[in-house]
Amino acid sequence: MKNQILKTSLTAIAFLWAIVVFSQNENHSSLTLDAFYSKIKSQKNPQIND
Repeated sequence: MKNQILKTSLTAIAFLWAIVVFSQNENHSSLTLDAFYSKIKSQKNPQIND
C-alpha cells in the first residue's frame, strides 16, 4: 500500500516538474521566433520553403 502511494506521489511530482520546465522553455522559443519573423520581414522577397 505504501509503495503504491509513493509511486503515485513521485509520478505526480515528476509530471508537475515537467510542466514547469516546458512552460519556461516556451518563452525562449517565442524569442527566437520573433527574431526569425523580423529577419524575414526585412527581406524584399522572402522565400519560405517547407
